[in-house]
Amino acid sequence: MFALRITSESYAKRRRGQQSFVQFHIDVAAPDAPTFTICKRFREFVALHATLVAAGFQLPGLPVSGPLMSLWLTWDSAAALAHRKFFLQVLLQHMNTSPELQAHTEFKTFVGSRPDTKPGYTSLAHFRSSCDVVRSPAPVRRTSHH
Repeated sequence: MFALRITSESYAKRRRGQQSFVQFHIDVAAPDAPTFTICKRFREFVALHATLVAAGFQLPGLPVSGPLMSLWLTWDSAAALAHRKFFLQVLLQHMNTSPELQAHTEFKTFVGSRPDTKPGYTSLAHFRSSCDVVRSPAPVRRTSHH
């Protein structure tokens, strides 16, 4: 089973002229597989929630949205995002414990497939260790002779 955990959020802008939006970064851990990260907008959580409720699953409620949330985001974005993140994580935690829910097509679509299973994917993980080894030379100390 997957274990999903929101690790952070960021603002993103898709196209010229389009307003920025918040996306949540979610670590997806599975047994015997490397963890990968997906990014999801709030509206994607809403769509997943609606589909799963329509399929008969009992789910925790979603955080407040609409004009009230827009005002809160303008007034105190850190608190508004923390509120939203908390309730979305409650939803994910519920999904983390349900094999039946994780077997649903909509959940599988939400999570997607591991990047290393996609055609043309190249992992750069092996290159990271070589970057860690390179160190800057120690600064040369010059002494003045008077």
